[in-house]
Amino acid sequence: MIDHAHCFASAVVYIRNSAETAAEFIVTLDQYLDEMFTAHEIICVNDNSTDESARVIRDASQQIKNNSLTTIHFGHFHGLEVAMQAGVELSIGDFVFEFDEAILNFDKAALAKAYEKAIGGYDIVGVSPHGKRKLASRLFYRAMGSARDLEAPMDTETFRLLSRRAINRIKDICQVVPYRKAIYSSCGLPSTNLTHETLTVSRSSQDRAYRIETAIDALLLFTQIGYRIALGLTFVMMAAALFMIVYSFASYFAGITIAGWMTTILFLSFAFLGLFGILAIVIKYLQLIVNLTFRKKSFVYESVERY
Repeated sequence: MIDHAHCFASAVVYIRNSAETAAEFIVTLDQYLDEMFTAHEIICVNDNSTDESARVIRDASQQIKNNSLTTIHFGHFHGLEVAMQAGVELSIGDFVFEFDEAILNFDKAALAKAYEKAIGGYDIVGVSPHGKRKLASRLFYRAMGSARDLEAPMDTETFRLLSRRAINRIKDICQVVPYRKAIYSSCGLPSTNLTHETLTVSRSSQDRAYRIETAIDALLLFTQIGYRIALGLTFVMMAAALFMIVYSFASYFAGITIAGWMTTILFLSFAFLGLFGILAIVIKYLQLIVNLTFRKKSFVYESVERY
């Protein structure tokens, strides 16, 4: 057993219509953390649940005697990323566990291994389930892997552990956190990923539309996919405009045009050619504006060594 006497830990749990699993998750998590740390807190973020999640959390709090359980209630749906950011900002632990859903799909050993890695020098430790990923997940993370700013590979995670230094770093370099895993991967601090054997449990149903929207936002913000697609379409349309110009001259010299046809086609072709050229420039400028607005600093560092 690792000596955790001088460490205070926080756990942030996302709650969204989790009435069936929240009680067991909170009580068991409290037991795990109580055995690992001298003191800890659990912060539940209730993202406008429409079931009995709030009542279930209150009932579970009666079984937690020696540690703090806090619940943040949102009056309307905010989404996973914003909700977890609110919970992390409220936390005070030296290390913070993030649980994106109240599903007990891990054991205490997984928590302990993550903490061992953290005290061994890693500021961000992701813990992923062992096994094959869904096709959509594999495609998404492969696309995210093409981003130049992401230093560490990303994967589907059951939970993750952050040091206080990592949390402070994220606050320092980002105004908003649209997708935490991408920010963690690009913050410049040491990170690693572990795998664990999953327990046999039923998974909760998350909002599929929100997940798809978050994935699209992450791809547009952190990769060049959106810019490359837009630029590719621009070149296709420019090529089409150039073809129409060549075709117009060929038709004119072949004598198969009608009065006014060539003038009209040439005007439209040059107009569209200029339009798509301008759009290519505008798209690039928009990408630069997003990067400048999104990031407070243009550099990140891993550490400062003093002699």
